[in-house]
Amino acid sequence: MDSEGVFKWVDDGLVITSAMYSALFPEQALALKSQVVRFKKKTNGGLGMTQLGGQIVTTSLLACIDRCLKAHQEKCFCVSYNKGTKRCTPGGLNGVRAWQPQALDSIYTRETVCDGHQPFKLYTINSAMSCLWLSNDQVDYSLANTKCTTMHAHLITLKERSKVEVLKRAVSGRKGPFWIGLDDMDSEGNFKWVDDGRVITTTMYSALFSKNKPDDQGGEDCVTYGDEVDFFNDEKCDKNEYYICEISLLT
Repeated sequence: MDSEGVFKWVDDGLVITSAMYSALFPEQALALKSQVVRFKKKTNGGLGMTQLGGQIVTTSLLACIDRCLKAHQEKCFCVSYNKGTKRCTPGGLNGVRAWQPQALDSIYTRETVCDGHQPFKLYTINSAMSCLWLSNDQVDYSLANTKCTTMHAHLITLKERSKVEVLKRAVSGRKGPFWIGLDDMDSEGNFKWVDDGRVITTTMYSALFSKNKPDDQGGEDCVTYGDEVDFFNDEKCDKNEYYICEISLLT
């Protein structure tokens, strides 16, 4: 009643959490997921920003962001958060009070991704989500990497089992195989993810590859996923394949 779309509990006046909103209103929560926002740490102070409402104390930075978005929705452009005091200050571009961040406060500004106006689409399964774009052209691994980079993205990486299920949903009904962001070009057998250069964990290696894969037949150093046969395989990097670009939702 106080603010349209901002649901509060009657006993303590707290805004419902994102997790509980999804549990109670699954259809509405799914619609909200068509637009995803992320907050990125700002390095040049709070110039040009204004304060929305008063300061509050929250349990974490994520809780601070959640409160800002729930209370101010589209007006929530940034937050100031102090890890020591847990003090949270919601901010915007057209607020009433000038922004006065303290010396130990960190400022995080909002970016919108997967908002329907970009070629990327949000795919979700339970709590797992990925912002993906599936190509219609076939190129070699290096060019696929380059094309993703020009879209401020990278070839999809799969560091958790849940993301494998998201990938399967994304490519369902599509002809593959698709390049993913994993290769062992630097050192044979040491497969690394393209976004951070980290070696794949033993757990994910076992989850992705079947018993006889990868087999490195004739210098196969780059990895594809094929929905038609539902498995990951190493291929020659100069082979032309479809590819999947991903925008990271964490930054």
